[in-house]
Amino acid sequence: LAPSGEALLGAAYHAGVGTLWPVIDGHLDPPTATLSYPNLHCVLTSSDGRHAYFVSLGADLVAQFALDGATLAPLDPPSVAAPEGSGPRHLVLAPDERSAYLVTEFSGEVIRFDRDAESGVLTPAEQVTIVDPDAGLTHSRFGADPIAEHLIWGADVHVAGAFVLASERSASTLASVALDADGHLTEVVDLVPTEAQPRGFAVTPDGTRAVVVGEKSTTATVYGIDASGHLSVVATAPTGHGANWVRVLSA
Repeated sequence: LAPSGEALLGAAYHAGVGTLWPVIDGHLDPPTATLSYPNLHCVLTSSDGRHAYFVSLGADLVAQFALDGATLAPLDPPSVAAPEGSGPRHLVLAPDERSAYLVTEFSGEVIRFDRDAESGVLTPAEQVTIVDPDAGLTHSRFGADPIAEHLIWGADVHVAGAFVLASERSASTLASVALDADGHLTEVVDLVPTEAQPRGFAVTPDGTRAVVVGEKSTTATVYGIDASGHLSVVATAPTGHGANWVRVLSA
């Protein structure tokens, strides 16, 4: 939902279609904008509601738009490339929105983009691998079976204060990457085993807790995130089978 509440944006993975619906009195009107990129995996907006970003895993890019009410207009350039074959998946903005962080499914990296707050344009910067070096995983590709072939399977990414956390599903790990004072990626400061096949997780608004679930697990784990970025188990709770997403609600 756009911050103004005037539009709902969606990304359809198998259809490869992005859509914008106007929201009128709490109801969706017919779409006023559509776009087509293969395997769109997520969409997010800036907090001021002026820009929107659609991530295409199939085309290795982030499409970037100006958002005005219920209309979309491509920025210049209209997209920014991720490394070929990396499989960009989820994108999040830093709290100051001067950086955007992308996790890749096939190469298992977190990539930072500089973001111009006025124009909304993203520019590739540095990247860090979040794959367990002892797991023996290799670069994946579209249509592969990551478990059967022992391939990288990056999943989710979130900002936690001065750190970026990212999950990888084949080795079932959660990585903590330290940021410098300007939000630049530095190095992985912790890498812990977590719930089996961790497709989704969330970080609390204060950046001190992460809640992780697994597609092949029946529990959720709550981690504490200390001042050095290290992760420690605080609690666990049953979830049932196949949990793949977490939302933290705040009053």
